[in-house]
Amino acid sequence: MHLHCQTILRSAANSGVDSCPSCAAGKYSANSGSTGCTSCFAGTYSSATGASSSSTCSNCGANYYSGSAASACTACPSGQSSSAGSSSCVASTDDGGTTDDGGTTTDDSTSGCDPGQYQTTSGSCASCATGQYQATASYTGTSCTSCSGGHYAASTGSSSCTSCPAGTR
Repeated sequence: MHLHCQTILRSAANSGVDSCPSCAAGKYSANSGSTGCTSCFAGTYSSATGASSSSTCSNCGANYYSGSAASACTACPSGQSSSAGSSSCVASTDDGGTTDDGGTTTDDSTSGCDPGQYQTTSGSCASCATGQYQATASYTGTSCTSCSGGHYAASTGSSSCTSCPAGTR
């Protein structure tokens, strides 16, 4: 029996609990003895309950998005689009490109802010703070996303969060 189960069973002996709780959809627990579940990153989802690996977290498809710990992706609203693995949607033009504040079409892969950066209100790019990330190049991303529990970004300008080592939260 896993240490996590033993701890739960011991602490809940008088409450009728006789099994370990499964991680909810959108979360997983990769280590036996873990006292919690890790959320799938924003831009990914998992419909599986009781998942034991981050590999159950799949990227959302193009024109869909999700926050962290998602059990499903959400379709972008009409007039907006996203690339696969996105945590948000951006305004789109008739030709499928995105627009900046001046209405000109931009190609997010060659213009705008790099991953790990966001666009300030003055239109310049700034690095994400420690503990935050911006996964994709974005001309319209005006903020970075905070790392979810069990993950961290130790340096400024991060494009992803790193899972905390086993035994830490």
